[in-house]
Amino acid sequence: MKTPLHVPQPDNPLFEGLKQLVREAVREEIQNSLKGQNQQPEPLLLDTEAAAKLLAVPETWLAAAARTGKVSSVHLGAYVRFKRADLEKYILQIKGHGEKETAS
Repeated sequence: MKTPLHVPQPDNPLFEGLKQLVREAVREEIQNSLKGQNQQPEPLLLDTEAAAKLLAVPETWLAAAARTGKVSSVHLGAYVRFKRADLEKYILQIKGHGEKETAS
């Protein structure tokens, strides 16, 4: 003969604790869902400021590296933009060659 599962009754302190845990879990899931809706998608191209911030280098160094072709860039008229994938590839190239790059 199977024994029935014990289900806490509404007046039981265990039931109140269980309800509180469920409330917190649901609240957290809702907040996480709302955060995801408010986030902007990652831009296709980064401007010099954002790219420099990503690489943790001065904007002037990045602009000079783009002018000399050391770092790949995209030119849109007078604007210079960077693909995140190109910046990551550049870092891997430096790391793979064991070169020491300094930003001044």
